[in-house]
Amino acid sequence: MVQHEPIRRRDRAVDLSFVMAFKFDPLVYRMVDKYKWNEAEARECFEDLKMFLYMAVIADKPVAPTEKLDEMWHNFILYTLDYDEFCKTSLGMFVHHRPRRRDDPKSTRNMRQETLDFSRELFGFLPTNFQYTHAEMFKASSDCVNIRAPGCRSHPVFY
Repeated sequence: MVQHEPIRRRDRAVDLSFVMAFKFDPLVYRMVDKYKWNEAEARECFEDLKMFLYMAVIADKPVAPTEKLDEMWHNFILYTLDYDEFCKTSLGMFVHHRPRRRDDPKSTRNMRQETLDFSRELFGFLPTNFQYTHAEMFKASSDCVNIRAPGCRSHPVFY
């Protein structure tokens, strides 16, 4: 049975305007060159990814990225030094991300719907790249697991 419990905001000193001020054109151009995204689409997705990562840090439980945000995130992580700097200086912590493992417990949460609801509550709107495809909404659970801070039990695993 799928549960639907709202995500709540944790008390974290993270300034969204500071997060959003971070610019990183190499990632935008990578998405244009490697994946043939148009530049405006790549820039918008990067802006949405920063919002998603901000949301992930302040949420009291895991949030689920769309496939498009996840692709952008995977590519951002490849720029290890820049990603590390962004996480530590803008988010206040490194946000880990790993593929789902076969032995990870299956979630009973409707994480996609909870993520959408929390996004609307937090930002007052739903960013373009937070909108799941029809197929994504009906997946049982996300394909990725993200761990916020190593060794920190107060940061749950993302699914």
